[in-house]
Amino acid sequence: MFYYCPDASYMTRVSKPESYIRFLNALPNSENVDIYLNNKLFANSLSYRGFTKYFSIMPGTYNIKIFNAGSKTKPLVNRRIYIKNNTILTAPIFGDIKDPSFGIVNEDRKSVV
Repeated sequence: MFYYCPDASYMTRVSKPESYIRFLNALPNSENVDIYLNNKLFANSLSYRGFTKYFSIMPGTYNIKIFNAGSKTKPLVNRRIYIKNNTILTAPIFGDIKDPSFGIVNEDRKSVV
């Protein structure tokens, strides 16, 4: 199985991932969105109310950019986050299309694993 590693320019194989992340497009009246982690496409054309699946991810610092699908000119979100070891996260984009918000929600590990 392949897992995303923030410090590599490629997908890497690890024995046991410890963190998981998924994204939610909760931005009403928006187009579909593309999500980039460290300038690499992570999820494309995520529709309103759409979730990605949970992805195994290595702990570390990530730059997250979210754009309207098919565009990379003006990000809706441009944030750096740190993912701790042994966490499960949901990252929603929400609020008003003119001034979107982005958050990180820590989930109970027992509810997912």
